Amino acid sequence: MTTILVLADYAGKTEPALFRAVEFAAQDPNAETDVHVVAFVHDDFVGKMDRGHEKDEFKSELLTRRQQTLKGLIKENKLDAKVKIKVEIVWEKRITTWVTEHLKQNKDYSMIVKTGHRSESIVHTPLDWQLLRKSPIPVLLVSKKKWKKRNNILLALDLDTRIANKKRLNDKVIEHGKDLAARVGGQLHCVHAIHIPQIIKDLEMFDLRKVKNEKVDKVSPYLHKLAKKHDLDPDNFHIRLGKPEKVIMSYANKLKADVVVLGTIGRRKLAAKMLGNTAEKIMRYAYTDILAVKP
Repeated sequence: MTTILVLADYAGKTEPALFRAVEFAAQDPNAETDVHVVAFVHDDFVGKMDRGHEKDEFKSELLTRRQQTLKGLIKENKLDAKVKIKVEIVWEKRITTWVTEHLKQNKDYSMIVKTGHRSESIVHTPLDWQLLRKSPIPVLLVSKKKWKKRNNILLALDLDTRIANKKRLNDKVIEHGKDLAARVGGQLHCVHAIHIPQIIKDLEMFDLRKVKNEKVDKVSPYLHKLAKKHDLDPDNFHIRLGKPEKVIMSYANKLKADVVVLGTIGRRKLAAKMLGNTAEKIMRYAYTDILAVKP
């Protein structure tokens, strides 16, 4: 038995992450997936109140209202008729800390699901970024706005890597993509981006078509090895020139992908505050769900 951990939205009115998690859990062919939805409540004003009795009353009222709203949504949409759903309301401001500690103590979670929230700030680190870096399990960020989906699932792979850790990450991406395809009946496509720095392009000394062909020849053995290992159609591997984030989103748009699955590697210190990670850049522009996995 596995469990999907859903982080409820703050507003609690539509809860796209909860609906998505229930959809995936209900489509488990072995019927062995439950849903645990956690709503976080916190108010700085209440937290700073001096009188303990009134403070406890306010906290209790806020927690009760949030629970009633969430359970009402589940009942109204008959979500608990599809899968087993556990509802938990937590008074906590440091959500990432709570999640990581909870996952350390509970090993039966298969993924985290939450609604994705965009940020145009380079140095801002909202909850989405923090979860991508710190969660030990895959994180599915559900898009509020979506293309009209065609049940295609796009896997972003690094076919040009020689690093063992990144090759393991490619395997993980494919494995999770196949699991999603089994649940939603989607077709898998893989994309690899060949990034040529702009300064090289500006020199106009290279035939870009020749460069691409050379790169394709270089990664072809590994491509076919992956295809054979995971029983994938080599014709569904697509190689394009461009920055990874632009290539991936362009192809996701072309396929009207339901989910983009990609690998992400956590960063530390200053790098952890910069949106240099391809996964984070894609999240700014995605109109599809994104499943981020680690090695």
